[in-house]
Amino acid sequence: MKFWLAFKQEFTLNNPSSVGCIKMEMQGKNLTVTADPMHVQHIMWNLCNNAWRHSTKGSDAIQVSIKPSGKLNVSIVVSDDGPGAAPEIRNQLFEPFLLPKKAAQGWDCMLHANWLMPTWDSCTTIPN
Repeated sequence: MKFWLAFKQEFTLNNPSSVGCIKMEMQGKNLTVTADPMHVQHIMWNLCNNAWRHSTKGSDAIQVSIKPSGKLNVSIVVSDDGPGAAPEIRNQLFEPFLLPKKAAQGWDCMLHANWLMPTWDSCTTIPN
């Protein structure tokens, strides 16, 4: 929780119009992620920036859900209330340079997938 509060404060300081637009839900007690905190912060920063860019910018436009996933894993889901990626490009979201920035942030998503795979279980795109 300490990490999330610090992250949310930094994010809203850098995106003042996002105050009141980010909602975090944490299930379980004392969830711990064993990872480089700067790595996690960078991934969260890019995912939340992408979510903010494609959201309606309304109340609770960005949702962050953190919950246990099995005995040894934690699931972190970042979603927004925007229209989502077009069905024809969803399978390409993690490929660099294939998509225009307006369509989807392929480079950012590809970086997250590559950074996550060695130490985390998966990085998945789920349509709205």
